[in-house]
Amino acid sequence: MKLACDFAPVTFVLTSIAWREAWKYRERAYRYCLHDIGHAWQSLALAAQAMGCDTFASGHFPNDQVAQSCHLT
Repeated sequence: MKLACDFAPVTFVLTSIAWREAWKYRERAYRYCLHDIGHAWQSLALAAQAMGCDTFASGHFPNDQVAQSCHLT
């Protein structure tokens, strides 16, 4: 499975597990997971920019295939 374009020298896959946050945040767990991933992405993007690299984010992956490709299941 292809997660990035052919010319991307580095690909980061950010994941989260909502049920692990649920004990603390209850019904807001999913929102907090997205919030944390947003912060992680911004940190990566700013670090890349400081080194003179371009960045892009992509989403809407087939979750089951990505999880299997990254050995998350």
